[in-house]
Amino acid sequence: MDWFRHYSGLHSDPKLTLVAEIAGVHHCFAVAVWCALLEHASPCSDRGNVSEAVQETGVRFIAIGTRIGTEDGTRIVQAMIQVGLIKDGRIAKWNERQFSSDNSTSRVQRFRDRTRNVSETRETVAETHQNRSDIRKKESPLPPKGERTKRVSSEHGDPAEFEAFWLAYPRKENKGRARTAFAAAAKKVGVERVMAGVGASVLRWRNAGTEARFIPLPSSWLNGERWSDQSAEAVVKRKPDAWQTL
Repeated sequence: MDWFRHYSGLHSDPKLTLVAEIAGVHHCFAVAVWCALLEHASPCSDRGNVSEAVQETGVRFIAIGTRIGTEDGTRIVQAMIQVGLIKDGRIAKWNERQFSSDNSTSRVQRFRDRTRNVSETRETVAETHQNRSDIRKKESPLPPKGERTKRVSSEHGDPAEFEAFWLAYPRKENKGRARTAFAAAAKKVGVERVMAGVGASVLRWRNAGTEARFIPLPSSWLNGERWSDQSAEAVVKRKPDAWQTL
């Protein structure tokens, strides 16, 4: 049986909320398609590859399996590409979340190695430990220096992450200041925490019918650490503003 790593918060992932809004479908449809794509990407010889699944035939197959119409499925997949969940035909950040050791064959083999080596001499056991260390290094190699720098940069808010924030935030003013504030916020609490806060704020504003002019500037929202807000925003109720119908 093939396994892959599910991640905590998938059902409330703000990017999937954004995908549902862009595609004009219920949130659970976006979650269902995302899970189907993860399942498709796992058993591939090139794990994480969904290039075939996002083509017309692949989308039709996923739509049938999830009981979602083909047109809705197509819009959902296109929205996932737009927000950066899928990049160049692959699940974004797949290799950072999935490992080659996540399959039963590798686990069974390691168990057999440990059992066989119990009765061996101290020298052999020491060699076995060294071999296992080498195996772990091969399975999870230290990325090149440039790649490590790139990964740290991503955690601190790379351009793609900022564009996802900018796309989700309803008031689009002072983009330069927002980019600087986003990088600082991402460095402080992480991109996922910021995006989760944006999703919560957008839902509060939408449900309360907040006018766009009463929504904080994106840089103000970030500098004020509004992602940590627990209480409802002070809002002005009126008929939906233009940004709420997007």
